[in-house]
Amino acid sequence: MKVLSLIAAAGALFGIAHAAPVAVDNGDFEAAMVSPGSHAFYGSWENAAAGWESDGAAGVWAPNFGTFFSSSPAGVDSQIGFANAGATLSQDLGITIGTDVSYTLSALIGDRNDLSFGGVFGFYAGDPSNIIASTALVSSGDGLWGLQEFSVLATALVGYVGQELGIFFSGTVGQVNFDAVNVVSNDDVIVNPLPGAVWLFGTALAGGFFAKRKKKAAVAA
Repeated sequence: MKVLSLIAAAGALFGIAHAAPVAVDNGDFEAAMVSPGSHAFYGSWENAAAGWESDGAAGVWAPNFGTFFSSSPAGVDSQIGFANAGATLSQDLGITIGTDVSYTLSALIGDRNDLSFGGVFGFYAGDPSNIIASTALVSSGDGLWGLQEFSVLATALVGYVGQELGIFFSGTVGQVNFDAVNVVSNDDVIVNPLPGAVWLFGTALAGGFFAKRKKKAAVAA
């Protein structure tokens, strides 16, 4: 019992991170379009998406997947997000940036097989023009989809605590496509790494304890 208490205490000193999902409105882009454009070859689209703010030619698209992609991103999706070069799709997440909290943004990223590909995604504070951190979107290949994640660490958010957190997708070349957008917060409760010697001591102590119990059991038998 003493050994288990020691190990538990050591774990507390080392640090515990709590991950929690952050709600993303219409992260799968399946909400109905209000005023869709339509084309027999391209499919329907709208320079807007429920839950998102659109700056230019960015919004939701229901493409003919067999024509522009090898498949839909999740196998069953009928609509995806898109952003053309110079356009941005963004969303306020309705939460304020916390102290000692990091955030991870993930999405399925698609590259149309008939257009060039280039863009960025990331986080902003308060307003889409106030970008906290971003990274380039990566193509998995023409017509293919791939999962991409990007994290902003608590150390980079010190000056933004209390401001509203937002996410964005921007096109820089051709067009970028995305789906299954998710955000997770990671609350770093304690960050005090223990020296390796302490862990070795705990392991040795636990080993000796269980060996002692085994010896006692043998004597009793």
